[in-house]
Amino acid sequence: MKSVLKYLILGLLPMTFLGAAELKIEWTDPEEFRDADHYYNGGKKSKTIVTSNLGRFFERDARRYLPEGTVLEMTVTELDLAGDFEPWHRGNWDDVRIVKSIYPALIKFNYRYLGENGEVIAEGEEKLWDRLVPDSMRARFLGRSESYPYIKSLVRDWIRDLDED
Repeated sequence: MKSVLKYLILGLLPMTFLGAAELKIEWTDPEEFRDADHYYNGGKKSKTIVTSNLGRFFERDARRYLPEGTVLEMTVTELDLAGDFEPWHRGNWDDVRIVKSIYPALIKFNYRYLGENGEVIAEGEEKLWDRLVPDSMRARFLGRSESYPYIKSLVRDWIRDLDED
């Protein structure tokens, strides 16, 4: 019975977002991003893992926090994940991202926020970054269960504030 209930709930979850806000996201030259690798020397596949994960998260937050019928268009032009790989450490540390304040999270993007009738509510260019890595309280709540919590928390806060302007 529990498994039937679980599948019923999972099947209905997408319906809760019907009519919600829409996110259109474009990643401009992810191969050129400063640091968007999922693993050390990751290449194109590594960046695809990161951009896909972040895109799904941003879409979920846009649907959650923006009013029904609105559209958010984002073109990401730069991404630098919090932390960096330090392969000179002994042992098997090649694919471990070391998070220190000298490696802040950064994302740059252009955006247009459209109302229900297609009118432009807001547009511009944003540069979000967090110098408080690894002491960022907002990222700590995401960090236990999410990949890339510092970038996600920056964009989540920005999306929440977007409709309040």
